[in-house]
Amino acid sequence: MKNYLLLILFSLTIFSCNAQGNKTTKNKTGMDLSFINNKKTKHSIVLMSCDTCAPIRNIGHRVVVELSKKEQEIIKKIKPDIWLQLLNDSTTDFSANLILYAIYSKDAFILYQNNSTELWNKYLKKKDLEYWNNQLKK
Repeated sequence: MKNYLLLILFSLTIFSCNAQGNKTTKNKTGMDLSFINNKKTKHSIVLMSCDTCAPIRNIGHRVVVELSKKEQEIIKKIKPDIWLQLLNDSTTDFSANLILYAIYSKDAFILYQNNSTELWNKYLKKKDLEYWNNQLKK
């Protein structure tokens, strides 16, 4: 009888821990922002051209982030204070920075040269945080 009780207790413990791990990350606005994560965000930094200009010319390096339509809609609704929270969280800072580069079409040449979370944290994070603080407060 004791063995059955221990088995049941152990099973309930495992299932309750597993259920807690499957929750989505939501902020105080109720939006699921779990896709903004340094380990999950797929991006590329490309040399982009203006195809509506005559003659066609390069406009510089830009960040392209792979997002679903639902994620794109969510990003449009994120308020500046939430962006600043994401930029100051070590699990979302680089990803949020990349998405902001894409939204604002900011030249990403410096990111192109330092395209890793470690290099960005070491050399560029402080400068980018200052830039986004000023840009998002407008």
